[in-house]
Amino acid sequence: MNTIIQTPTNGLANSLHFYKLIEFQLISESSPTIVTDGKVAIEINPDRYARAGVKLYASSWADSLEDLQKYTSVNKTDNGFLLSDASGVWIYLIEGESPVSALPSEKSTSVIGNCAGLSLETTDIERSLAIWKAVGFNNITGAIEQGWIACTN
Repeated sequence: MNTIIQTPTNGLANSLHFYKLIEFQLISESSPTIVTDGKVAIEINPDRYARAGVKLYASSWADSLEDLQKYTSVNKTDNGFLLSDASGVWIYLIEGESPVSALPSEKSTSVIGNCAGLSLETTDIERSLAIWKAVGFNNITGAIEQGWIACTN
């Protein structure tokens, strides 16, 4: 499973200029526009109606759907499914090949340092964990009782 963070923009040229300034590398210039620092891939979506979120790519999400529907609404899209976790983060489950391969690398190329992951706050940590586990993530450290967890895919 590949993971891409999607961010919308109202000015693609300005966003590309910003990412070049912080020394991200351009993977794909259009359809989709993707930049990376070697540790994280970011899709810059020029669609003004796009929503920030996490895109997860797999050949099929059929095995995850029944579990997911216990915790959140799952909506069918043209290329997969859309849902959100308890924090409100949009999760795009894309069925098909990821436009990105060969991540992560050992070292970031960016001047802002190595990406250590995405931090999400939630009002329901148990439900959030159940959703992320249903899409293939595993808890690697922390605990619900401690008020924080770290997951990886």
